[in-house]
Amino acid sequence: GWTADLGVRRWRPGGLLSEWRVPSGRIMLAEVAVAIEWVGQRVTRLEEATGSRVALLTRLGDGMLPDATTLVQEGDLVHVMVQAARMEEVTALCAAAPEESEH
Repeated sequence: GWTADLGVRRWRPGGLLSEWRVPSGRIMLAEVAVAIEWVGQRVTRLEEATGSRVALLTRLGDGMLPDATTLVQEGDLVHVMVQAARMEEVTALCAAAPEESEH
């Protein structure tokens, strides 16, 4: 069952904590560390940059479901749904500053 994967994978600081996987193992929910430069950015921008879905944020110890207007705040724990095969890439993208927008 999925409980076998709960809290088992913890990588370096700035890495990931695997929280849950679908039974096939292809999709996972993971807490990712985000670079300080993401603070003040919409979660939708993080989703677009990483190809993941921000499933929830833990803000000041309380879980919240983000919407299109939600901004990443300092101290947020960001939990993403992602294809397991892309987890390393997504972790690296979250740990790096967002690319500059071309306007």
